[in-house]
Amino acid sequence: MKLNNKVAVITGGSSGIGLSIAKKFHKEGAKVVIFGRKQEALDAAVAEVGAEVLAVQGGSMRRRSLNMARSMCWSPMRVWRSLRR
Repeated sequence: MKLNNKVAVITGGSSGIGLSIAKKFHKEGAKVVIFGRKQEALDAAVAEVGAEVLAVQGGSMRRRSLNMARSMCWSPMRVWRSLRR
């Protein structure tokens, strides 16, 4: 599976299955955004996966957190797309 020029938003990406998926997708070339509740766990996950990973703190069951995550992800996606050109 090659994920070059794709963006993956992974909820629960700071531990367990989500972290494993984040690692795999990053290795396959995707730009990875991990979404989780605990900032310390997100920081550790970014250090483990790679520096190009974007971490967003929030609860996926809260509309405000999801809107914040969407707005934070949108800007980096524009940057990543501009780098492809």
